[in-house]
Amino acid sequence: MNSQSQSFVAFADLMSKVGSFLFYWSWLEQGLSTSIVEMREALGDQPKPVRGELKKRLDIWSKLLERTEIADDQLDIANAVVEQALAIKAIRNIIVHGLWGGDTHSDTDGRSIECVVSGYEEPDGKRVRYTLDDLEHFTQATDACRRAFIDLSYFNYMLDRSLAVSN
Repeated sequence: MNSQSQSFVAFADLMSKVGSFLFYWSWLEQGLSTSIVEMREALGDQPKPVRGELKKRLDIWSKLLERTEIADDQLDIANAVVEQALAIKAIRNIIVHGLWGGDTHSDTDGRSIECVVSGYEEPDGKRVRYTLDDLEHFTQATDACRRAFIDLSYFNYMLDRSLAVSN
């Protein structure tokens, strides 16, 4: 195989990893809404639409969990899920709103995407690179949150906060 076709495959892998992360993010959002609906039903609340941005929905989820009278150690896990979901959201926003390009030829950083921090509307000159391994890490951290919305005991993967960029 020549180097051109290897680069194409590597770039396709890079695009695929970004797509996988975004699918898992979507499943996290769906899982959160489903969990809210199911807890409301179990608690005897009137059904109502699940609306609002992620933080608001996570607050609703947390308050519903508290009403289920779960143990304190489980509340600590729920708080970790909320913190992780919000950190992943910040990373997701950087990728979705600031994806600049990809590099499949770098010897130092490996295959990576480059993103403009603060997106295209308010670029601040900062850029961040996420490697294939970073994207896989984000995907696993996202899926751990999604699984926690099913059962808190399924939360078994922590995000490396050093990879998050504050805007």
